[in-house]
Amino acid sequence: MQNETLKQQVITASRKHKELMSSITGGFEDRGILNSEMLAVCAFSEDLGIEVLIESGRWLGQSTEVLAKYFQNKPMILESIEAFYDENALYVEEKMKPWKNLHLHYGDANWLVPQLVKKHKGKKIAILFDGPKGQMALDVFRLALTYSDTVLVGFFHDMRKTTPEMPNKSRDEMENSFEGNFYTDDADFVSEFQSLDQGCDVALWRPYMIDNKPIGSYGPTIGLVMPSSSDRKK
Repeated sequence: MQNETLKQQVITASRKHKELMSSITGGFEDRGILNSEMLAVCAFSEDLGIEVLIESGRWLGQSTEVLAKYFQNKPMILESIEAFYDENALYVEEKMKPWKNLHLHYGDANWLVPQLVKKHKGKKIAILFDGPKGQMALDVFRLALTYSDTVLVGFFHDMRKTTPEMPNKSRDEMENSFEGNFYTDDADFVSEFQSLDQGCDVALWRPYMIDNKPIGSYGPTIGLVMPSSSDRKK
């Protein structure tokens, strides 16, 4: 279930850094993570003092570019993973050339995420999952926790509420896996930060709708977990 203390921490961090996010957003790639959702990722990571942020799954680089811009003047190492080196990868590589704080990797996240965590062991680490998703992402995150006790937070995309029209077991799986969670479809979060999503209307998404089907959440939704000591022992 959602943790109220964690909720207030995320909202406070997001409120503090909203203006910065507003200054770097512009343009939107289909199937990207919404700007309000990325605000939670970036702002909370900054307030935690995260030193390494690992992104798993970048598609057309929407979230990747936001991360690079947001942290361009900060001592943050960005490690981004995509499964395949294809025409999308070539497009993203060209798009990301200006950002020197970003390292692009290709391969299986089940192996690469733990290896990057091991590489940066001792640094404060956050992991953003946009692929794999669901139980597989949770399994990779749990494995990563065994490599370093300074993996402080995990962000999981597509954690919207389930509906009969759009079933989604991932949220239940996350709540069953970790004690404390926060979701960016929280009504208070949406009310304060949805203005950042102007211009994010694309074929697959508009508020409370995906692919012309109603969903129980404002957007695809980032689910956030801060693993407790007992979570790390499971």
